[in-house]
Amino acid sequence: FEVLFRKEKGMVTGWMGISYASTKYNFTNINNGEDFAPRHDRTITINAVNRIDLKNFLRTLRNRPTHADKNTWTLGLNFVYSTGQPITQPGSAYLNFSTPDDPEMNIYYYPTNINGYRLPAYARLDLSLTYKRHFKNWSIEPYLQVFNVGDRKNIWFIDYQYEEGESNIETIGMFPRLPTLGVNFYF
Repeated sequence: FEVLFRKEKGMVTGWMGISYASTKYNFTNINNGEDFAPRHDRTITINAVNRIDLKNFLRTLRNRPTHADKNTWTLGLNFVYSTGQPITQPGSAYLNFSTPDDPEMNIYYYPTNINGYRLPAYARLDLSLTYKRHFKNWSIEPYLQVFNVGDRKNIWFIDYQYEEGESNIETIGMFPRLPTLGVNFYF
């Protein structure tokens, strides 16, 4: 099930999409023939992308008429939310030594139910500020973007390590707060 809301005109434009879906795989020789969610399964996903014409927004707040400008300031907002992706946790582990003469040790994990656990939900808010200036036959658009403004520690996957008789679990995150500067030229 998916719904898309879209606004294409005015000082605030953008869209918001909401989806609810469930994907299940079933193979007779995997997961004891029971259904399991694939890695790409996301039950709920929400995406919202908005742009605000700041000059006209401020004019509206001052009860002045809005109009198209040659030079514009735009505030962009991008919000992403998704339920956590499924992963398979190890249920047990065993050690394997190569040979009695070679003490190299390997650890092997035996999985539980395939993708029977979900990582925490993924959420991110990005902001951008853009100035667009038009000239006779071209325009320039410098911008500042900040991805993951709240510096949310979204988990991408979990790494299981066995070192010196100890099992360690490490969560590997996505990117932290990430500011970027750029310039677009249009001819």
